[in-house]
Amino acid sequence: MEEPLSSNDIIPWASHPNSQTRPQLGSPGWPSADLQFDPSSLLQLDYSTYEANKRYRGTQPGSFGGNLTEMHAMLDACLKVSRLERAAVIIRRLENIYHGNSHEWRALHHEYIRTLLRKAITERDAIAFKDAQKYYEIKIRLSGTRADADVYAYLVKGSLNFSHGPKRERTVRRYYDFAKSDERDLEMFQLPILSDAEISMVTMMCSEQFYQAIQELEPDETTTTSLPSLDPNQAVREVPQKGQGLHSLRRSLSIFSEAVTESEKCPDGTDKSPNKDTHARQLQLEEDSINAAIERWKIEHEKLARLRVGSSLRGQTLGSLMWDWHKSLKPLIEEELKRLDKAEVKKVQTEEDRDRCAYGPFLRVLSVDKLSAITILTAINSLSFEGFEKGARLGQLVAAVGHTVEEESNADDVNVRAKMHGPDPSTAWKRSKRLRTLQRVKSKMSTPLSAEAFEKAAATRDNVKPESVRWTLSQKIKVGSVLVSALTKAAKLSVQRIHPTTQEVINQVQPAFNHVYLIKRGRKLGMLFMNTLLIEKVKKEPVPHVIAKYLPMVVEPAKWTGFSRGGYIRYPTRVVRIKDADICQLQYAKTAAKRGDLDQVFAGLDVLGKVPWIINRKVFDVMLEAWNTGEALADIPPADPKINFPPEPAPSATRDERYNWTRRVRELENEKSGLHSQRCFQNFQLEVAKAFRDEKFYFPHNMDFRGRAYPIPPYLNHMGADNARGLLLFAEAKELGAAGLVWLKIHLANVFGYDKASFKEREDFTMEHMADIFDSASRPLGGSRWWLKAEDPWQCLATCIELKSALESPDPSRFRSRLPIHQDGTCNGLQHYAALGGDAWGAKQVNLEPGERPADVYTAVAEEIKRDISEDARSGLAVAKLLDGFITRKVVKQTVMTNVYGVTFVGASAQVRRQLTEALPNTVALDMPYSKLSRYVAKKIFKALSAMFGGAHEIQFWLAECAKRISEAVTPAQIEQLIARSSSDGVATEPVKRKRPFFRTPVIWTTPLKMPVVQPYRKFEAKSVATTMQQITIFEPSPTDPVSKRKQLQAFPPNFVHSLDATHMLLSALKCNEAGLTFASVHDSFWTHAGSIDSMNCILRDSFIRIHSEDVIGRLAAEFRARYKDCLYYTAIPSAGPAGRKVKEWRRGQSTEIRRNSKPGNIQMRELFLERERLNLLSSANPEDVERGRRMVTPASILEDHGGEPFGFFERAECVKAGSSPADGSSPLEDMPTAEDYSAPDLDVHDTSDMREDDKPKRAASALHIWLPLRFPDVPKKVKRLQDYVQKVKANIYFVRETLTCRD
Repeated sequence: MEEPLSSNDIIPWASHPNSQTRPQLGSPGWPSADLQFDPSSLLQLDYSTYEANKRYRGTQPGSFGGNLTEMHAMLDACLKVSRLERAAVIIRRLENIYHGNSHEWRALHHEYIRTLLRKAITERDAIAFKDAQKYYEIKIRLSGTRADADVYAYLVKGSLNFSHGPKRERTVRRYYDFAKSDERDLEMFQLPILSDAEISMVTMMCSEQFYQAIQELEPDETTTTSLPSLDPNQAVREVPQKGQGLHSLRRSLSIFSEAVTESEKCPDGTDKSPNKDTHARQLQLEEDSINAAIERWKIEHEKLARLRVGSSLRGQTLGSLMWDWHKSLKPLIEEELKRLDKAEVKKVQTEEDRDRCAYGPFLRVLSVDKLSAITILTAINSLSFEGFEKGARLGQLVAAVGHTVEEESNADDVNVRAKMHGPDPSTAWKRSKRLRTLQRVKSKMSTPLSAEAFEKAAATRDNVKPESVRWTLSQKIKVGSVLVSALTKAAKLSVQRIHPTTQEVINQVQPAFNHVYLIKRGRKLGMLFMNTLLIEKVKKEPVPHVIAKYLPMVVEPAKWTGFSRGGYIRYPTRVVRIKDADICQLQYAKTAAKRGDLDQVFAGLDVLGKVPWIINRKVFDVMLEAWNTGEALADIPPADPKINFPPEPAPSATRDERYNWTRRVRELENEKSGLHSQRCFQNFQLEVAKAFRDEKFYFPHNMDFRGRAYPIPPYLNHMGADNARGLLLFAEAKELGAAGLVWLKIHLANVFGYDKASFKEREDFTMEHMADIFDSASRPLGGSRWWLKAEDPWQCLATCIELKSALESPDPSRFRSRLPIHQDGTCNGLQHYAALGGDAWGAKQVNLEPGERPADVYTAVAEEIKRDISEDARSGLAVAKLLDGFITRKVVKQTVMTNVYGVTFVGASAQVRRQLTEALPNTVALDMPYSKLSRYVAKKIFKALSAMFGGAHEIQFWLAECAKRISEAVTPAQIEQLIARSSSDGVATEPVKRKRPFFRTPVIWTTPLKMPVVQPYRKFEAKSVATTMQQITIFEPSPTDPVSKRKQLQAFPPNFVHSLDATHMLLSALKCNEAGLTFASVHDSFWTHAGSIDSMNCILRDSFIRIHSEDVIGRLAAEFRARYKDCLYYTAIPSAGPAGRKVKEWRRGQSTEIRRNSKPGNIQMRELFLERERLNLLSSANPEDVERGRRMVTPASILEDHGGEPFGFFERAECVKAGSSPADGSSPLEDMPTAEDYSAPDLDVHDTSDMREDDKPKRAASALHIWLPLRFPDVPKKVKRLQDYVQKVKANIYFVRETLTCRD
């Protein structure tokens, strides 16, 4: 057994030098622990005064207005389609907004001149190159701005191509000297823009020494990268299914059918150049999906034409239909582009013309072929996943089409740059050798370049994935609506009908899609429905919906080196999943990546992504055989579900009878639609598995804003359901060993569902069912089918097959196993809370302390509630008598699990209610409503958790109170902006209660791995977008929107714990990689080979201890004090208290004229400015100013003099001890008052319609609102520190469980 790691080279919160290259794990370059919080290292970006939503109007024909985000997106689109005149208009507009020589100003001009130079060189336009030279001299050189290396490379390249004679050498020397003075010369040579021949010419012109250096190198060898030619006739075993569904992915991924020829193999049988071959196949896999879909449709259409099949709906396949739609849709898009050209040159434009000018450049970023194919595929995709009968909301559909166009445009842009500049990967080393020689020569001429700078240049050369400007939601919707509108006109069906009287066959042409309006909940909603005849066809024939961009990779994913550099080779991906419009989150993530703060996170994601996988062929064959029968098996739904709909009531039926019938029919329709959608999704999973069944593949990973890692391929991955997990094996096989064989047996018991017993009992369970296991592995469908009784049947079958193979081998301990074995944290959220709060009893319930068998917190809570209910029943309580004997582990599990993640009392009651409807007989429900029963049980659950995790709930309260204060705060910069906007007499122009932005400060913290987490919850304003089809209402977030105080408060405790959970997983991944273990993860479920389980368990415990050995909450408090320094927050104090009475008296004593002429919001703004002035005086170095500040009277100073505290945390702590359920039935988090509770009656309040009047939460007492300096409550003290039982955690073999039983 491998020894647990003791090195301390992967450090939470560690700071390290900002370099482009990460030190190797375990190397001396990795930093030592930085145990003290350093405020100077804190990443802070203030977006409280951000004004991107300010709109600018277009001032001339063809110009474009909008906010800054929209204008930048428009500029990017204009540059992509070479609309340089219009791009110049936008740049001039933006120049007036940005300060001269600011970062934004420089970025504008650099991107414009790059496009100008690329266009001139690509089109060999000497006049355009001269224009670019003039632009460089005026906008770049004369402004004193340092140009980027690629600009100099383009200028040199253009000079070599367009200049002649002495002027050529003089111009090249000039640009080289400029690059040298800006320290861009070597980086310019390292970029793939200049060819080897051009570099030789430059070095000869610029330096004799460079010329001599070139002679030392090998002769140039010009090679080009070409994708391997595909053999379209090479057969892959046919899957006996109807239609083209299972052919579609094979055609899209036909590169998998290419075999390595014998001449390409080494004597040992391996491929001589596997990296080159798989690299080329991966590029084709990322690039070719749309064109492959079009080609597939054409082939199907031509095949039917050769067979002389009629054009009616009955005779066509879906692929052939799509080809017809594609041919009809292309002319409509071309006509729209012509109308765009005319609209842009009109001197007098109509509203329709201006609208076209707004979306025109975005519609030109792709070819008409691709626009047409994307529209068809996305429409079918959206309708398929929503359920064909349900239709698709038009707003969501057109946004999806627009988003797909944007993504494909970005991918095309990357591919164009790569093909234009990228050297052949097989000869990249020659360029590196050339440049190393240039560096040596340069070191004799000037200061040698540092290793870091050289590596940075190399990284720049390899980077062909620049971060693209993202389109706004309104822009995507406008583009999508134009395309979907054209689709509804182009997509037709030729159907045959029988005349009811003459019985004559009549041919009709009907639209394939219908745009209709529905009234839902009093709102008019635009929908797109598929023709009912087409629905019947797609139910019988699988839908060929493939846009294969995010599929598993056939090469190891690129290492993450930046925010959008990593994962797929060329297809742009982001390391953090962030909504485009959330500028605050986006910029924090980008800045952290540039500073090097995310290096350890990048390393962890690289570890997860480089794990190779293969398809379990034996399980796949069984699954495919079961699938083709069309019958339900395990979690595979039937192809044609038999659902008996109740007969419609008679016309004389009562209103209640008809209502119940309608509700039941709707439920059954939803069930049927859900089964169809599930089967469609599983069909695609099987197609992906079939395509990759002979491949070794990888899952690139990125993460959400909390740091939780996810595989990017969405369909087939190890985070999928049981059927997806059963199909996957590690590509690398490792010996079981004696311990591994035991773990394999334990794993089988776990996936079967026998996972609450001790390890010995689970091993015995497997041995007792050995005959069933062998039967399942040998005859999975023809035998007793014991494996189908398992909780996770497909994973059980895979384990049966693996265990049988091991036991039948000559030495089972030497058997090389590929099966992933799971180790699951014991409700990780509660584990972290128990460690944070120091709860001894709670720690034992979540296996932080050892025991003879694994502790189960859900069972412990259920037993505690049973005892309480029995006591209440004996005392005569009616609700307890009804529930006595019916409380099980299942009833309480979900609420216990989600309690640490911020579930409200209403939510907990709903969870319990769903379980009680299954657990209780119908006779009980007749005696008392479920709502009362569920509230009673929910209170008992909160009470039990309070007793077990008292310290944890104190921490939860503290986190929520901090979030409450932050979400009611204004920053110093925002206060200064408000002061500047106020009139001379101090009357603010932006009152407190105005619906537009005021409280804009989100909760932000830093994880132990230095990842900044920004909560995105804001109150979005509805915005109506006029499209060619209808008005669409959207909600587009912006930093100018006020934060949602309630969501910020409720989400912070669970998000904080999720960030700790993510940190633990990534630390474990890094340690396992260092130890040579294969490691995969599903959040808090950890996977490795059976023989490595003991070593991984030691690492999991060590990583958990490493995190909680620090004062996590104390560090968070220190970060908050530094991050929100000098902020003021708006809160409430009791109006009847001493301080409240004094504040009211002080306010009455203010100037009568001021009170008479000011609105309430302006009075509060005056108090904000007054408090700000007082704090500035108190912090002054001048003693006289300090004394003036002490004499000033403000509501905050009054509260300080009377020793009072704001409403909320402290008052609540007195009456509601942590985790307990208040008498009024509200949960701790839900009951927290905010400023809105006193002044805004339009809050999003939970439904309490089924509560009795005396059960509803009470309103808070009368309160006064005042401004206070933002200070945070003292951190609750731990009952017991983790260090007190570190050895117990290390010794506990049940620290993790072995199946994923508590998904959060």
